[in-house]
Amino acid sequence: MKQSSSCPKHLLFNKLNNILEAIEEKNGDKAIALMTSLKEEASDDESVYEHIASCMFKTLLFDRTKRNLDLLTYIFNKANDDFFNVELCIPVLGILLLLKTGTDDKYIEKIGERMSNMDNKSLQEMLKELPKDSYNKKIIKRLINGRCNCKWSRFIYWSIKRCS
Repeated sequence: MKQSSSCPKHLLFNKLNNILEAIEEKNGDKAIALMTSLKEEASDDESVYEHIASCMFKTLLFDRTKRNLDLLTYIFNKANDDFFNVELCIPVLGILLLLKTGTDDKYIEKIGERMSNMDNKSLQEMLKELPKDSYNKKIIKRLINGRCNCKWSRFIYWSIKRCS
């Protein structure tokens, strides 16, 4: 008989594996249920909300009807509080680009520009995962081409250029 580990990291790893298996099987309901359970058990753990954001993005890529308001609110609030965390903010940006969320385009562009400056490689990988029928096609195209309409990004560009 196989004995399960009681080590918190091992238990977390097993739960994340179960979520990823459900996503691989394209079982959105199971993935959402497992993410909800994980959130309830360890909602303040940074690695938990990073993984939930990533898994939520992957789930929505194959089934956009799996918009769980509780999980989306949880990861959006965490991203708002921890906006320099690329492991969290890149999947959140992916969700904002994929779905119509009511978030103003200028805020989505600011997040995109910030992620481009912090980890452009991961941002570009995420953008490649988005389907052609994603909601925010114009912003996606600008981010892929590196031409965001953010006044903030132009200010940084000119500030850096002046200092060089």
